[in-house]
Amino acid sequence: MLNNGCVPSESGPTEVTADFRFTRVMAEQAARARLTLDDDQLSLIARIDALGQQLVSTTGRPQGVYVWGRTGRGKSFILDHFFASLPLAARRRVHFHHFFRELHQRLNAPGAPDLQTVMRQMTSGCRLLCFDEFHLHDPGDAMLIKALLEHLFQHGIVLLATSNYPPEMLLPNPLYHDRFLPSIALIRAHLTVVALNGEEDYRERHLSQDNAFCSGRMWVNPNAQQRQLYDLPSLPGEPVSLTVGYRTLLAAAASPALLHFTFTQLCQAATAVMDYLTL
Repeated sequence: MLNNGCVPSESGPTEVTADFRFTRVMAEQAARARLTLDDDQLSLIARIDALGQQLVSTTGRPQGVYVWGRTGRGKSFILDHFFASLPLAARRRVHFHHFFRELHQRLNAPGAPDLQTVMRQMTSGCRLLCFDEFHLHDPGDAMLIKALLEHLFQHGIVLLATSNYPPEMLLPNPLYHDRFLPSIALIRAHLTVVALNGEEDYRERHLSQDNAFCSGRMWVNPNAQQRQLYDLPSLPGEPVSLTVGYRTLLAAAASPALLHFTFTQLCQAATAVMDYLTL
């Protein structure tokens, strides 16, 4: 379903109030989860706390934040609680590639309006837009991202984005990286870039022998007897063609509840991030 701009979240506060302290929220959440926040995390929380206070107490244009760091450093943990606790109705949070999939759907729809109109529709009423997993692999999207960033900054929409990469490593392919340099300059000019470094992977705090994967079977090229014994689907002689979004992919087998791909079909074919999200 297409989203027409920002709508009040179904969960979390929606009344605007100046009494908002994200540092207090995160101290409570960390204590509840028995986590000790490191210096980088505390610095990021303080910066986002200042952003939140500006959002709920003024009508100006606070500077957004671009947070990058390797996986497991707590980016989503912090953003989850900020978005849930921020007393601001005019906010939207979306996975970056989901947003771009919607943008492409709107632009390719019959009788679609121009790009500027579509972007106005998708951000209508937004004061804060949060992007999870901001990254770019498709060089064809480079100009679209530049237009989107310009639209957000020109209309005073605050952007809060998380990424696994610093701005300079977006669209890293050297054949196309130059196309993204203007967008990198926009990010550096309009957003505070915060590196969430550190050595600890907080995801490992939740792993134990009891809840980790420690049972089950993995078969590499199972034979007919193994397929029958463990109720594995049989493979047809020819690949199965299926439509995923605007692309046709080949699968080794398909049933109402199962798609079977070979590594070559899924990882070496001409696929894109949107295909994996759709699957």
